[in-house]
Amino acid sequence: DWGNRFPRKYEVGNIYFLKKSLTFKKIPLDKTSALKRLLESTRIIGKNSVKHLMKFTNEFDNFYYLYFSKNKKELIKFYEKN
Repeated sequence: DWGNRFPRKYEVGNIYFLKKSLTFKKIPLDKTSALKRLLESTRIIGKNSVKHLMKFTNEFDNFYYLYFSKNKKELIKFYEKN
């Protein structure tokens, strides 16, 4: 089981799917869309991987699209607000 490979556990606050943009914004993502994005981003998918991703998305609520640009000042302002 992949969960047993790590000696420590860390609480995850949010998961962001990054998108380059001209603006900064954070948009909530529903569980079905989050699962789809996770499956698309996984290179090797086995039966157990899909099961773990489904369990993870069912138990976790904080998925977002994060749109961002290379503007450092705007990034700092956005970060401080969120």
